[in-house]
Amino acid sequence: SAELEVTVGDTKAEPQQTPAPQQPAATEQQQPQQPKARPQTPQSDNQTRQPSKDNDQAQVQPQQPADENDTSNWVKLDAPATGQGSAGVMYVKPYTTGKGSKLRIKGSGWTNAEGKGGSTVALKLNYLKDGKPAQYSRAGGHGAIDQYLRDNGKSADSTTWALLIPDAGKANPAQGLYALNPDGTFDIEIDVPEQLQTGKTGDYLSITAQSGRNAPNDTQRAATSKTIPVNGQAAAEYKEPENTDVCSPEGGDFSPKLKIENPTVEPGGKLHITGSGWCNPDDKRVSKIGLKIDDGSVSHNDATKVNSNRTIWAIVEPDAKTGNIDTYIDLPTAENTGLSGEELAKVTSGEHTLRLLTGSLRKGDRHGTYGGPEGDGGVNTKFVIGDYKPGADPASVPASQLGEGDRHGVSVEHNGKQLTVKVPEAEPGTWVKVTPYLGDSAQLARASKWVQLDQNRTVSYTMSGELPAADYRIVVQSGNQGENGKVLGWAPLHVAEATESTPSGGGTSGRGSVSPADQSSYDSAEPDVTIDEDGQAWDSSGNAVSVSTAPAPYQNAGVGYVSSSIGTSPASIAPFTSGTRSVVVANAKSKAASARKATSANGKSKSTGPVKNAAKKTVQAKAANDNNGNDTASQGGSPQAKVEHRVNGTELTGFAKWFANNANNLLMSLAGIVLLALALTFKKKNSD
Repeated sequence: SAELEVTVGDTKAEPQQTPAPQQPAATEQQQPQQPKARPQTPQSDNQTRQPSKDNDQAQVQPQQPADENDTSNWVKLDAPATGQGSAGVMYVKPYTTGKGSKLRIKGSGWTNAEGKGGSTVALKLNYLKDGKPAQYSRAGGHGAIDQYLRDNGKSADSTTWALLIPDAGKANPAQGLYALNPDGTFDIEIDVPEQLQTGKTGDYLSITAQSGRNAPNDTQRAATSKTIPVNGQAAAEYKEPENTDVCSPEGGDFSPKLKIENPTVEPGGKLHITGSGWCNPDDKRVSKIGLKIDDGSVSHNDATKVNSNRTIWAIVEPDAKTGNIDTYIDLPTAENTGLSGEELAKVTSGEHTLRLLTGSLRKGDRHGTYGGPEGDGGVNTKFVIGDYKPGADPASVPASQLGEGDRHGVSVEHNGKQLTVKVPEAEPGTWVKVTPYLGDSAQLARASKWVQLDQNRTVSYTMSGELPAADYRIVVQSGNQGENGKVLGWAPLHVAEATESTPSGGGTSGRGSVSPADQSSYDSAEPDVTIDEDGQAWDSSGNAVSVSTAPAPYQNAGVGYVSSSIGTSPASIAPFTSGTRSVVVANAKSKAASARKATSANGKSKSTGPVKNAAKKTVQAKAANDNNGNDTASQGGSPQAKVEHRVNGTELTGFAKWFANNANNLLMSLAGIVLLALALTFKKKNSD
């Protein structure tokens, strides 16, 4: 043992005996006392050691940076598919508050029902309001989400905080639209509400993901995550007051049924609904139903809302033991919607539908959608407020499959933006909707509203814009009660591309082209011609004509075709590989007419020679390519405007253009050379 005598100032300390085998610590007594090191992890606090005689170079080892792609401590959300399709999974990174901070989310498996593309996935952020989960609502700045939903025939929903879409070209992350990869994967950072950015540690935060409601043929999924840590601490999970009642539907039938007892009701009244079977067969508890009017196109105002999602018009809670429904639903009014004028009239009159949704209002409930315009789930929810008027648009039809027997005498007149349609087999006053179809694609932007036929069984309306050049089918569907969507007939409509020339017979004013009859007449015309020593062609009547030995030109160029429109007559159709023939490009009358029209500014003819000489000039029209990739002929100011050759809508230049013009001559020349070589060979053999 050793004795240590320490003097501090003028005070002398008594000798003390230190326990063996501790080393002398005179130097250590001169420093402030250091905290004891943690067992086995002496350097975990990132503190620098005090230098000592034995070790004056000790340093703390730097921590390894966290792997940004490590999701082991992220919150996982599993969303099983209801019906066809794959399950989806998400990982949500713990959130840290701060101005401008974002929430990172990764996912996989979010494909449509066929597995051939991404789903459309709505993301909703949940918080606690009055002790119960509620959803943050967008307050502007996310108009792109609403517009995308409306463009796809769906209702806007302010509680959709972010929307994952398969249309990458329409993504707009700044306004909440994010692209979902075709394989169903994504990795995004989303903006969060200001209340969350400025929140505190342990605030309640969870995320709900839904698919199958905002796109056709999508996989039905809906799931809510566990609480997400905020500043490292997760809030306690919300527990709904326990309902111990076992829900047993009458007769053991778990199929939801609904009946509207008063399908015709006065404006401002109440809708009486009854039903049965609203028990969840999985957990034997009663379902909690969210009810919407017209698929959510009607919303409560803030003062009367029953849910943070204002498109939920009512929450229906069936009998907890039987799953039966017997309740009354308030209808829209100015007071509970805040609407006025035409918007109010639209929701307070005419035909409407209810949509009943289960699965999102009670954890563990089955996910389902019932009613709506198509009566999903076998549930009819149509009702009428006041006088009848059709509400929702009819379902689209496969217009290309409509035959002659489906026309029913319908006729159509087209003038710019105006369409006038006559439906001779329908009664005056019939509600109809007129829709132009391009193939099987309904041109909804140029469809009519619900309108009634006049006494002449005719309806006329102004489209939002002119129809582009194409061949359409104008389909008329009924909106009468009980037959909404029934096809009353259709009529063909050809809209030709506008040209610089004045349209001739068969064309539509201002959209000039040629009729099919003119096309056929031109294609079949091939009069006898003779070629003189100067190379000029003459028909049997002695008129000068222009001929071509190239394959017959045609208007719509495709793969393996050369497109060329020559002259003022319409072009015919022939493949690039077709045989050659002499095609009369312009007859003598058109050439003589062109020659006579070629006058100078003072009205005198530019050509003083005989018409025969003028007719020797080949009158060619410049092929103009329209916006649809179709070639249309327009008369040029010069009687010798150049001809543009195109392959698959692309103009040929250089060698390709020269080859298109001279291919047949080359082939004939090569054939002549081969024949000459054969003749010489044959002659040589004979001479031998």
